[in-house]
Amino acid sequence: MARVLLRMPDALLKQIDAARAKAEQAAGWPIDRTAFLLRVISEALTKAEPKPAPRAPAPMGEGVGFDPAKYVLGKLCPRRHAYQGTEQSLLFKVNHRCAECSKERARERRQERKQG
Repeated sequence: MARVLLRMPDALLKQIDAARAKAEQAAGWPIDRTAFLLRVISEALTKAEPKPAPRAPAPMGEGVGFDPAKYVLGKLCPRRHAYQGTEQSLLFKVNHRCAECSKERARERRQERKQG
């Protein structure tokens, strides 16, 4: 472990010692000043780390989005059905087949039944 020498104002040192004394009292055993400072610095650095922005769930309903439990975006299908300009096809999660192709095939089968 590297050694670091810090110079700090007396007021800051008193503030650190007061906080350490409170932590010591709460813990019920003595806490070394260096150990306390390392913990405080470590916690501050963890809090300061940028966290990835939470991903908003895909909007659902009215053709704007899709249900991520049922569908997934994937490789463009042979019929080139691009989902909302993404250059990816909307695939069923279960079998990874294009949802739009499935609709088209169903329409084609209905047409064949009507004609035949």
